[in-house]
Amino acid sequence: MTLSRSRVSYTRKLWMGDGMKKERWGGVILVRPDPQVIWPNQEGSWGSYDGYYCREPSGGGHWEYQKRPPENWTIGYDDLTFKIRPTNFKHTGLFPEQAVNWDWVTTRIKAHGGPFRLLNLFGYTGAASIAAAAAGTITRFRRTRPATSRDRMSAITRRLNRSPGSVAAVRSTVSSSSKSPSKN
Repeated sequence: MTLSRSRVSYTRKLWMGDGMKKERWGGVILVRPDPQVIWPNQEGSWGSYDGYYCREPSGGGHWEYQKRPPENWTIGYDDLTFKIRPTNFKHTGLFPEQAVNWDWVTTRIKAHGGPFRLLNLFGYTGAASIAAAAAGTITRFRRTRPATSRDRMSAITRRLNRSPGSVAAVRSTVSSSSKSPSKN
């Protein structure tokens, strides 16, 4: 799947089957799990690839490499540049299928024509928040500390200091206790 050849240097799904997908991420080919791929792999073998994600029976997994890619690399979407880095839980740091949402929010912000504030309550990768900031809004998003650090690095990579908007992480904590707070 290529989002839009003129707008993205993303990926292309090269082959899918048996719960796995083979994708091109820029110049890197990855094979990784996808639970929505329920049909059999007609090819039999995954052929050549850079990285293959192996699931562990106990959960999680690891990458095995035919050709080790750089630790991270970039791909572009319109005027944005995203840092890609395979994680130890199969993700790459970006969900390109969400580009329709980046476009939607960008269009709304630009059409508004004035100051615009956005609270992104699902800021998993930060891509939508970065797209909104690049369109000129002041964007806030809810993040955990490790992911916020990754977003700060990605924002630097995306050169947002030249965009009309800004981005700020809103740290929140959720109690794991189901007890009500005591009244003292």
